[in-house]
Amino acid sequence: YMETQVYGKRFYFAPDSDFRILIYDHTGKKKGEIARPYQRIKIDEAYKTKVLNFFKTDRRWKKNFDMIRKIGKFKTYFPAIKMLLVDSKGIYVQTYRESDGRSEFQIFDLNGQFLRKRMMPFPDTMGINIVPIHTIRNGKLYQLVENEDSESWEIQILDFK
Repeated sequence: YMETQVYGKRFYFAPDSDFRILIYDHTGKKKGEIARPYQRIKIDEAYKTKVLNFFKTDRRWKKNFDMIRKIGKFKTYFPAIKMLLVDSKGIYVQTYRESDGRSEFQIFDLNGQFLRKRMMPFPDTMGINIVPIHTIRNGKLYQLVENEDSESWEIQILDFK
């Protein structure tokens, strides 16, 4: 699994488990690279249990649970980059670092210059780091979140300012 984004005439790739983003133009010429030191997070037993429970109970996966459990393997660490978003205001990199229901985003300008870190509420709708339905525009993240009480979808707008 590799995070990729296209914005304007540039392509952004996070090709491996390190905190590294390669930037290419539309002709295939490398225009830059973002690399930052990052202490990767170990995958703990609680997360493994949560993932197995998801596959065991989700209606789309439960009939294949025995096969998944048999052949599935957990890595030792999460990759550094969970999600990569790019818009006119910058490059937004979500990591696996979380605290109090918030996820860490590292924010860069379009040339790859680090600007700041921000902890943002970002519901993990399935409980296993499956990215929810979202898009970004002008520095605002628009995320469709399911309200389980009303059984309806609601839009959540987060500003990266």
